[in-house]
Amino acid sequence: GLIAIPTLGLLIGLKDAVTLSLIVQMVSVIFLIRIYDHIDWKLVLPVIWGLIPGTLLGVYLLTILDEAWIRWALTVFIIGY
Repeated sequence: GLIAIPTLGLLIGLKDAVTLSLIVQMVSVIFLIRIYDHIDWKLVLPVIWGLIPGTLLGVYLLTILDEAWIRWALTVFIIGY
């Protein structure tokens, strides 16, 4: 996601790149269901609790902000990472 979204964003637009990335991630989750019994939920649950509001906020911001501003913020995030 960290590399795919900006790269795809240059080719197909940022909103479509995010949508495509989420579809690919959903397919990965389907494969992870096979190892459900081996998941250490004490490690995973804090990530999930942060993921839910972060996803909702990200989708909201993606719908209201100008794509140029989102590209700038994404660039700053990647450089800072």
